[in-house]
Amino acid sequence: MQPKGVIMRKIVVIAAVAVTACLVLGLTGCSKKTQQEGPEVLGGWTRTASPAVTSEVQALMDKALEGFTGAMYKPVAYVATQVVSGKNHLLLCTVSSVATDAKATYAMVTLYEDLQGNVTISDVKKSELDVPPAGLMGGWQAPESVEVDVDLEAAFEKASEGWTGSAITPVALVGTQVVAGMNYRVLCTVAPVESGAQAHWALVTLYKDLQGGCTFSDIVNFATE
Repeated sequence: MQPKGVIMRKIVVIAAVAVTACLVLGLTGCSKKTQQEGPEVLGGWTRTASPAVTSEVQALMDKALEGFTGAMYKPVAYVATQVVSGKNHLLLCTVSSVATDAKATYAMVTLYEDLQGNVTISDVKKSELDVPPAGLMGGWQAPESVEVDVDLEAAFEKASEGWTGSAITPVALVGTQVVAGMNYRVLCTVAPVESGAQAHWALVTLYKDLQGGCTFSDIVNFATE
């Protein structure tokens, strides 16, 4: 028979190992959840793992537009989801009228998918920023990918140095323009630093000069209502 002190030490060691294992499993589970769902943005909305518009996202938009007249919606980036009685999907879209020659504009569009799989457009917040015509020499060009890469993230960090009043986080690349340097048009979350101010979505233009300097040259908000 082992002395009582030896038995007690073994019990303590076993308990410590069990607690450590539980902590590791718990942290692993949280890591997987965060990676799958993405961080929460703008209260109640969860950022998507990727802003790319997949065939599944396009199918949601197509279903929402069945029988819809008056405007054409083209998804540009799929940015957030929200669990309700069903699910909300938030997309950056270009919106153009089918009846007039008015220029297309950018809008944040909410698609509501109910528990039966029906999809409708439940909210549209437009911006005053026109969508530039494609293919113009020296004009804005659509990117090959809407993903924000490490270089663009670094450019935003550099532009944010000394920037006061708000924290600007890039979410999806919308367009690029070659100038004496490069302009980047990016969908961002903008979180004002003043107490009580709510974060919001905005289209931000970042200018990167030929020496690598970066500045924010334009910020266009979406309509609140």
